[in-house]
Amino acid sequence: MQVALEISGPRMTIDFSGTGGVHPGNLNAPPAVVKAAVIYALRSLVAEPIPLNGGCLEPVEIRVPPGSLLDPPDASAVVGGNVETSQRIVDVLLAIPGLLLSLSVIILLGFGTVNAALAVGLGS
Repeated sequence: MQVALEISGPRMTIDFSGTGGVHPGNLNAPPAVVKAAVIYALRSLVAEPIPLNGGCLEPVEIRVPPGSLLDPPDASAVVGGNVETSQRIVDVLLAIPGLLLSLSVIILLGFGTVNAALAVGLGS
């Protein structure tokens, strides 16, 4: 599974392009399961309540490649994807903030009476 997250103003794009192809077993997840996992992850990350209604994902674009693990053809088995793969989607999305924080490192330098802090990280 591969995901890219882009936030631009009030809009967010969650792009699963690059995710592997259809699983030969039953770990495929239909797009509705992907959407439900995204809603769950976003509701877990955001401090404000997100209502569960038809417009709750209005500012979010979810891109899923057709014929992939996350958008299998109609005849594909999906029972495992409803549980296992949906939880991996949640795991990946919930890990993103921690990964971003781990890229920001604060290095404290102390030389005699000169103390300085150097912050290295991501800029927007």
